[in-house]
Amino acid sequence: MNAILTVRDLSVHFRQGKRLVQLVDKVSFSVARGECLGILGESGSGKISMVLQNPMSCFDPLYRIGEQMAETLQEHTALSGRALQKRMEAILRLMRIHDPADVLRKYPHQLSGGMLQRVMIGLAICMQPSLIIADEPTTAIDSISQYAIMQEFLRIKQRGEVSMIFISHDLGVLSLIADKVIVMHDGKAVESGTAQEIFDNATDTYTRHLIKQHRAVMHRFLDALHAPVPGRIPA
Repeated sequence: MNAILTVRDLSVHFRQGKRLVQLVDKVSFSVARGECLGILGESGSGKISMVLQNPMSCFDPLYRIGEQMAETLQEHTALSGRALQKRMEAILRLMRIHDPADVLRKYPHQLSGGMLQRVMIGLAICMQPSLIIADEPTTAIDSISQYAIMQEFLRIKQRGEVSMIFISHDLGVLSLIADKVIVMHDGKAVESGTAQEIFDNATDTYTRHLIKQHRAVMHRFLDALHAPVPGRIPA
């Protein structure tokens, strides 16, 4: 497949007083059309940063959702009036938001984090981009909303029209969506491959630590799921 984005030996620095701090050290990767590249690592590890991780902070609290969506669409299209309203409602329906006209009249604080994240995803894809960068888009929302948002990203991926760079600290999330994964640590790409290859054949110490943590969390979840409920009489 043809790559729509190729990055070779990317290095990023910033100056802290008199000291030059390196954030990313000679990282290379490519993203093919319709492919999802996952970038895994802890906060501050050098993951590339757009669907952002905190939807509440990405909307102006003083303006209604419709006003903010209209501003974006008017900047990039010639839509106005009723045609603009219909386009905004269609975007929200695509994101499985019921009663879109009512949502457009609301202020950000009147919507849940999951709902705002859907609006943000809708705005991201309505411009028909060739590449979407999703920066930990499920971090700041509850687990039920996380599941729904991941289903939206999977629907986008299955259409095969848009490439994605999906940034997360959660290997489990990336295993659902990513075709290939880069593991970042201290600004370096320490491991790359498919999520399954990394699960099964990780060679880097840091990567093995992430996998161990992920499995421990899953084991605790399964133990809690099957634990007897106090006061319940066993069948």
